[in-house]
Formats: sequence, structure tokens, C-alpha cells
Amino acid sequence: DGSCTLIGFPGKSSPAYATFLNASLVHGLDFDDTHSGAIVHASTTIAPAGLALGEVKGISGKDLITAMVAGYEVAIRVGLAASGEFHKRGFHATPICGIFGAAGTAGKILGLTSDQIAHAMGLCGSQASGIQEFLNDGSWNKKIHPAWAAHGAIVSVELARLGFIGAEKVFEGRFGLYSTHVGAENWSAEELARDLNSNWETLNISLKPYPCCHFNHAFIDGALHLKEKHTIRPDDISAIECLISEPQSHIVCEPIEVKQNPATAYGVLFSLPFCVAMALVRGKPGRRDFSNVDIHDEEVLDLSRKVSYGLDPDSDFPHHFPGVVKIRLKNGEVVEYSERFNRGCPENPMSREEVVGKFLDNAGEVLNKDKAEELIGKISHLEKMPTITALIELCRIER
Repeated sequence: DGSCTLIGFPGKSSPAYATFLNASLVHGLDFDDTHSGAIVHASTTIAPAGLALGEVKGISGKDLITAMVAGYEVAIRVGLAASGEFHKRGFHATPICGIFGAAGTAGKILGLTSDQIAHAMGLCGSQASGIQEFLNDGSWNKKIHPAWAAHGAIVSVELARLGFIGAEKVFEGRFGLYSTHVGAENWSAEELARDLNSNWETLNISLKPYPCCHFNHAFIDGALHLKEKHTIRPDDISAIECLISEPQSHIVCEPIEVKQNPATAYGVLFSLPFCVAMALVRGKPGRRDFSNVDIHDEEVLDLSRKVSYGLDPDSDFPHHFPGVVKIRLKNGEVVEYSERFNRGCPENPMSREEVVGKFLDNAGEVLNKDKAEELIGKISHLEKMPTITALIELCRIER
């Protein structure tokens, strides 16, 4: 029982637990947005926190946007200050950075003072966690990383509101976030607050066309482009080489034998070989292709085992997630495609039609078409809504 909507479910829950569930749903399909430079899926923690507390307080659409942008700027900048460093050490940057962003959003909605928000951030530092061991066995840990982060942000903000004291130097302190997680010499205080209030990093967020790790997307598009342009069939292929940056290779290419033969359906999302092979065998993959993937599909596995990787000397990772695909055909011909700007990023954006289509496909799992289209109308004019109550109530289904 509670006051906050559970998206796609009947009933309500408390702010902290509604935020937990909704955050896990946002991230569970790996279909969420990414800020490339920070390597953070910002919406996973910020949107659920904003919607839950916004529903409780009955805030306007404009106030929700304001609070969420505040959260985005915090989470993204926490990531940018140590760009790529969390991942190097096996940490998952999304919950580590996202808990601070969600606290910013929650603190803004609840009207906390700057001192109270600072205490909330200090408390978040003790809960900023998430390890990437799931990459080795396809386990489900990652699905709830943002859930605990968003939940922790709500609890931290409520404690700070009641006078609980958090660490003052949570970022730069001797035992602060950066010293403990990436090393005192591997982060930039300047990046944490560079051009604050003038340069909006929120505008640099990328959307995902495919529900899998963002590092795979340029390679999926490259494989599909070559398949169509050269009318390639799986039987025509003798080998595939993917050129990728070294940091990305640790996530989606190593160990190569494991990535060529993922142990679980969730493991497929972080397998570059399997995703490329699936695109070449089955065509453009959608949500249902990943949800219903057969990890024992011999045709896909046969091609996945032909995928190798090399390092891309021209990659500008993490500014973008580029990819080069080279396919060697059995007749000896080699065809190649390079995508420098992953589709969905600001330099190569998805069209409105693509974004709306993605939304309708996802929403259609739990909502009827009329409700889903009504939601689109409200979201499209969110800044004009006097209260978000009608918006969030559309996301709840009847028992």
C-alpha cells in the first residue's frame, strides 16, 4: 500500500519501493538512454525518483522537468569527472553516479535546502555501488543496480530532510567517492562542475534503437548495412572482424569464447559476437528478438563463433560508441562498414517516428493503444501540465 504508482501493475507502493520497482523496469531490458562521455544510463534512477515523488507532491510538468534536469546534470557530471574510470575497475557507473542524480531530483521536488541536499549527497556516497561481475555469467545483478541506487537516493533525501548528517566531502575527501572507486589521481574536480548552468549535458544524452548494451549498436547497424548492400547470406561468410576501442572490448568481447556462446539470454545483451550474428541471420533485432532469444540457435551460434575483434585506432570512445565491421566472404571478398556516430546520439539522432514507435511497442506490453497514445500526447506537452497526476495514473493498469 502507498501513494506511488507501479508502472504496468495495479496498486501503489511507498515512494522508495515504487522507485525501486520502476527503476528496475527502466533498466531491465537494457533499452534505456546513455550519456556517452559519462557512460551513465541517467534516466534509470532519475525518472523513477521524479515520478514517484512528483506524484506524491502533485507537482506540475514543468517542475518535474526542472527537477529531472537537475538530476541529469548531477549524475552525468559525476560520471564525466572520471570518464571510463569506474568501468576500468569493474564498477557499474550507472548506479554509482545515478544515486547522486536521483538525490538531486528528489531533493528539488521536496524543496530541501542546499545544506540538506549536500547531506543527502553525503549519505548517497556510502551507497554508491555496483560491480560488473554479471558480464562473466549473464546473471541478473545489473537489472536491479539502478533500483537500489534510486531507492537509496529517496532514503538519503528523507534522512537529510529529518536532520541526518552526511559526509561533507563525499566526492573529493580522503576516503570519498573518487579516492575509493577510481583513485585520487584519476578524476577531475573541474569536470565535476565545468560550465554548470551554461552547458547542459542533458542535451547530449543518446537514445537506444536496440534493447542491448549500447556498445553493440554501431556493429549491429554496420552488419545490417553490409547484409543489405551486398545481399549477404550467413552461408556466404567465412569470418567477421569487429574493430572496437580497448575499454569497450572488456565489456562485450571478453573472454571471446564466452561472448561467442553466451550462457543466458541476458548474457546475449552484452555479447558483441552474438548480437552481430543474430542481426545477420535474423535481420534487424527488436525487443521481442532479445526477449525470446534462443541461446542454442545453431545458425546464430555458428556465425557468432566466426566473429573476432581488434582494436580501433580511430575510436573516440567514450565521446561516442563507434564501430567498424569487416566481413570476409567465402569467395575471398572483404566488405567493410564504419559507423563513427552510433545511431541515437546527438550527431546521428533517431527520428521522432522511431522514438514514438519504440515507445508504443514497449507500452503495448501492458497498456492498450488508446492509453499509450494518450500518454504520448501528455508527454509531448509535459511543460503545460498543471499536475503530473493524470500522466502517471495512465501508467498503472487495473487489477
